[in-house]
Amino acid sequence: MKALGIAFSLSLAALVAGCGGGGGSPGNTELEYKITLRADTKALPVNIANAGPQIGTSAPYTTVLHVGATEGGKPIVGTKEAFACNLEAGLRTGALYYLDGDSEHETEVQVGGQTVKIPNAYRSVVLDSNSGGNSFHFHAGDTRGTARITCSITNPRDNQVTSASVDIVVGDAIAPAAGMPASVNFQAQAPRYLGSRNNPNSVLNSISVQAMVRDEVGQWVGDTTSPNLQVYIHGGSASAGARLMHDRQTGTVIMTNTRNGVANFSLSSGVERGVITLVMVADRADNNVANGIQDPISQRLTIPVVNGIALKPLAIAPDQSVTATCNQAVSMALVATDGVPPYTWSVAGTMPAGLALSSDGLVTGVPTLQNGAGAGTYQVVVNVTDYNGTTASTNLSVTVEAGDCKPLAIGDSSIAVTKGTHFAFAFSATGGKPPYTWKALAGMPSGLTLSDAGILSGSVSTVGSYKMVVEVTDKDGIKVVANVTIEVTEPETP
Repeated sequence: MKALGIAFSLSLAALVAGCGGGGGSPGNTELEYKITLRADTKALPVNIANAGPQIGTSAPYTTVLHVGATEGGKPIVGTKEAFACNLEAGLRTGALYYLDGDSEHETEVQVGGQTVKIPNAYRSVVLDSNSGGNSFHFHAGDTRGTARITCSITNPRDNQVTSASVDIVVGDAIAPAAGMPASVNFQAQAPRYLGSRNNPNSVLNSISVQAMVRDEVGQWVGDTTSPNLQVYIHGGSASAGARLMHDRQTGTVIMTNTRNGVANFSLSSGVERGVITLVMVADRADNNVANGIQDPISQRLTIPVVNGIALKPLAIAPDQSVTATCNQAVSMALVATDGVPPYTWSVAGTMPAGLALSSDGLVTGVPTLQNGAGAGTYQVVVNVTDYNGTTASTNLSVTVEAGDCKPLAIGDSSIAVTKGTHFAFAFSATGGKPPYTWKALAGMPSGLTLSDAGILSGSVSTVGSYKMVVEVTDKDGIKVVANVTIEVTEPETP
């Protein structure tokens, strides 16, 4: 006895049709040997559940076969290895099993950390004749068809062989919709993506695709003389310039025949990266798309299109930061790793005033502070995108130091002059951004003028203490107001 497998994993429904019969080899015997073979169930579903063999009413994919033999009308009893039973046709439709609990007919496997015994699947089994017969089992597989099982017994006196057969039909081959499309599936050539046309990284820009058309019990649809599958490019961000190819057909739509349920074609990319969406359509009405599609059965397939293949994910190098000083030029390059170069950088938000991030990752510019205020550290989100369109982000620390950038302030608060004496006094300011523009807002004594450059000039004819309000404006339009005291005194006497 040779085991065909350990766990006969089966997947579709099965039907059983029995045909009895007997035969034998030439020879002479005083008492004739006769053999019978029958199946309990003559209709099994295709094993679409991949269920294992079982016994009883909860075993829809398994049937019991009974074999018996007589000599001169009397049961042949107590004979070791009397019956040899063989699955001689329809090997893909199922397998034979003992299901007798004998450890020789089982294999131990690990399932979920536990040891379980799985019945072995066989092509041939050998059985004793206990009380004139024995039983064994046929378990349906995932393929529609007819399994022929033949059992034989040999008369030891003259070696005459007597046999009987039964046919087990797996799946309803005569159902009205048998063989009509019920599902369309696909398999793209590894690695299941395309390179864009003319990509610089030698990624193939054409791949093969297999479309698979099955009926309602998962069997391949039959071959046809007319096209039974239509494929077209439905769209996608990389669909421009893409085309399908099959035999002499090329373009955005093709029609083809399946062979044993499978059709082969190729997809070629355009110049853009992104995705290409294909739609594959069969017609359940008559398995023919050339005469119009009445009952469409369709499936979509999305193929990525890339410019290169990243060996490691795109990342931004850690611990990067920028330090700049107000009114001083800065230039610093940010660093990305892996992905597919070249990289494109961008800012999600706003850089500090005077600074910018270029698309090639350079932080440049001359930082400024409004009236000397705003020095400190800013967190700026920066993005980097590689050639495939993959994006990585990080928080970049940008520190702006004040340096010489001070707040605008007026430096003088009091002036002493002599009555009747002409004078000129230049106001001073610090910080801000020169040049400065000056203006008297209130309290300027009669006889004095204040120029835009901050020159207070003239003479005052009356002794006293005057409170003058002055305003200075820097280049950025920052304004500061201050009170200035003008003390006017009598001239000294000789």
